[in-house]
Amino acid sequence: MSKRLQVLVEPREYKQFQSLAEARGLSLGEWVRQTLRRFALSASAKGPQAKINSIRRASQLHYPSGEMEQILADIEKGYLE
Repeated sequence: MSKRLQVLVEPREYKQFQSLAEARGLSLGEWVRQTLRRFALSASAKGPQAKINSIRRASQLHYPSGEMEQILADIEKGYLE
């Protein structure tokens, strides 16, 4: 279900936003929705580029590998020593 959002802007800003929307063939409401979505993606620390960068960093690290039973046995052995 959609929610209504009311935002008060100065008349000069309203005209500017309306012109930007019209230039893209969008209603002002759709322009605002798209702009908010783009901003949310770019402002999020978990945006697509941040996720890709995390994966790239992780792929350069060396992690234990092998059979799960052997890895768990090694971990338990470390606790007991």
